[in-house]
Amino acid sequence: MAVEYAERFRSKINLLADFPGTGTPSASLGAETRVTSVDPYLIFYDGEPQSQIVNVLRVLHGHRKITPELIARGRRP
Repeated sequence: MAVEYAERFRSKINLLADFPGTGTPSASLGAETRVTSVDPYLIFYDGEPQSQIVNVLRVLHGHRKITPELIARGRRP
């Protein structure tokens, strides 16, 4: 099971690196913040469709209460 999740996360992160615009925009969490999933987990990241860099902010279980403050903790100062 852990190996399967690791492969699913690796595949999703590689997809984001190649196509940062594939995630759903989530402006309430940040201007460039997008979200995608590896069920039941959510991957929050900053990156526009033409971005050269994708910054993964947090990976959280989908049942967790997601707040802008929680996501902001993943940003570097």
